[in-house]
Amino acid sequence: MSVIGSRVERWGSGLKQRVVIRGWVIFLGVMAMTTVGDAISGGSPYLYSGSSESIIGGPGAAASVGVQFTIEEDGVSPGADTIGFAMSWSHASDTGASVAVNDPVPIGPLSVMNGGGGPSFFGTETFPNGWTLGVVYNFLGGVFLTFPSGTPPVVEAVYQFLIVDDDVITIVLDDSISSPPVANVVAIGSASAAAGLGAPGVITVSAICDSLFVRGDCNGDSFVNLADAVWTLNELFLAGPTSGCAIACDTNSDGVVDATDATYTLTYRFLDGRPPPAPFPECDFGGGCDCHSVACP
Repeated sequence: MSVIGSRVERWGSGLKQRVVIRGWVIFLGVMAMTTVGDAISGGSPYLYSGSSESIIGGPGAAASVGVQFTIEEDGVSPGADTIGFAMSWSHASDTGASVAVNDPVPIGPLSVMNGGGGPSFFGTETFPNGWTLGVVYNFLGGVFLTFPSGTPPVVEAVYQFLIVDDDVITIVLDDSISSPPVANVVAIGSASAAAGLGAPGVITVSAICDSLFVRGDCNGDSFVNLADAVWTLNELFLAGPTSGCAIACDTNSDGVVDATDATYTLTYRFLDGRPPPAPFPECDFGGGCDCHSVACP
């Protein structure tokens, strides 16, 4: 749980402070259920959206991706002066991977209000599958925000996970992740308006597994010679040891390891045949996940 705002800090610490934090977040949610009909009628006058991000990395790599969240009017009540808001977002991975989220932080217009000190109250709580947030711009009043189309993001949350495979992490509005629930609302004066989903946050994960190899160096001794042709034939026909880099044995680069690769190597070495296609004679990427060539650093 995290709180930004000196006024909240002066109210105490420990259990008392946690009660105050949850109380303010719930207060914003209760406002939506009790007074939204009096404030603004019809639909969700505000839309919450998350940004779309992407990351590329090898399997096993630790990833940290920031997703930014915006608030926009949907045209029902343009230009309304808001005094705070509450958010509740959950996330899920298509592959079921474990994803953690850090405490959200204020950014953009939210971070510079009150002389650069940020909102008087910025209370967050994180869960295994999401986070909640309650914001009051200024307890004394007089500080407002409007959210016309194109308003910069106001909140950022950083998601952390291990890259295992290609994946998509989707972040959506969800008022069921906390108890009591935190409703998604924007506070306007003494009332509040419901917020709907404009666009989900999305993290697209691309697991790129690659390794260095030299084509033709089937036995991984840093040379392409007779020994590689013999290795290929032994592996194919005499139950010999398996190469640590199968793609390196594909000397003619036709996508298949067979006797023609051994012939290609012998023709190159002894009959002035063409050299193997790239990567040759230097190491280069392209080996994929299954190549473990000791010939390349």
